[in-house]
Parts: sequence; structure tokens; C-alpha cells
Amino acid sequence: MGIATFRVPEYPPVSVEINVSTRNEKRAVGEVDSIVNDFVPAYTIIHLPQDELVNEKIFDALVKRKKPRDFYDLYFIMRKGMLSLDQKKRLAKIKDEVILNAKSLNFRSELGAFLPADQQGVIREFSTMLERELNRQLASTF
Repeated sequence: MGIATFRVPEYPPVSVEINVSTRNEKRAVGEVDSIVNDFVPAYTIIHLPQDELVNEKIFDALVKRKKPRDFYDLYFIMRKGMLSLDQKKRLAKIKDEVILNAKSLNFRSELGAFLPADQQGVIREFSTMLERELNRQLASTF
């Protein structure tokens, strides 16, 4: 893990935590993207391919760790259309377990402080929203 802190005049410093996982001991081949924004010069980032990133989030973190942020990430991934057909099929097999686990969590207390104002309504009834999105996503699978 590493933390990079960026300072831009007239703005408070921003820290970015960089995590590198060696849990699976498999060699990952990264994808290269350019990041452009209004605050710092454009830069290049190497990251896991989307398919691997989604697999890790859904089929590792969501099933094993079961933290509120993992369920929120699944919701975000689905809303952004990031699931492949194969991932939808795999997700369909664990859908009931995902919904049951989500209903036992307090998303507002766990995520409320970290999400922007426009997402606060989503976490108010999050397990219902997640179930609705799962049903919508998986209806197109078969």
C-alpha cells in the first residue's frame, strides 16, 4: 500500500491510497489509460482490466468479505453497465445470497459519510434498490 498526496494551490491537499494485492499470486497484465481533469496535468495510470476488476469485486469481495462498500460497488458496476454476459450468469447463481446478505447490513451508517449528497437517497433503502437493479440486470441474461 502507498499513499500519494497532491497539493494544488487554493485547494486542500488530496491523498490517494494505492493498494496492490498479491493474494492470488497470479500475474496481472494491466491496461493503460490517460486521466485528464481540471486540477492537475494529465497523467497515465495502469490498472486491472475491467473484467478482472469486476470479477474481484463481485466474486471475491462481495461473497467473502460482505462489507457494505462491496454491495455498493456491485450496484455502481451494474448501473454503469460494466457486467459481461458471463458475469451476469455467475451473479444470477448467487443473487439470493447477495440479497439476503444486503438486507442484514446498515448501509447508511457504514457509507453515509463517504458518499456524495446525490447518493444519499440511494442508500436510504439500499437493499431494495440493489434487489431491483439485480432483477433488472439479470432479466436480460437468459
